[in-house]
Amino acid sequence: MELKFTGTVTKVLPVKSGTSASGKAWSAQEFVVMENVDQYPQSAGFNVFGDKVKIPNEGDNVTVHFNIRCNLFNDKAFTSLSPWRIEVEQGNAAPAPPIPQPQQSQQAPVNEGDSDLPF
Repeated sequence: MELKFTGTVTKVLPVKSGTSASGKAWSAQEFVVMENVDQYPQSAGFNVFGDKVKIPNEGDNVTVHFNIRCNLFNDKAFTSLSPWRIEVEQGNAAPAPPIPQPQQSQQAPVNEGDSDLPF
């Protein structure tokens, strides 16, 4: 069974790294993809362990092929989505959302003599 998720990368988290109990260095990174649908878009968070695949940039349209992994620890299940291939659509990166501009106030200037305020 092939599992894949298509959408836009909305967040790339910083790389986490450390040393295992056996002394080997490790690194992991997570990123979030949101579906490109108008109604009820879903998001999925993916975990990349090591440098198996190249992490896409925020705003890239991607199709992520992945496996579901589950680990049991202290009678709790921890599930992760582990990508094994990421296809980046060339030239179709989502445009950055527009930055809202501050609204200019359209109030008329107040003359000090015309004010009803006691101060």
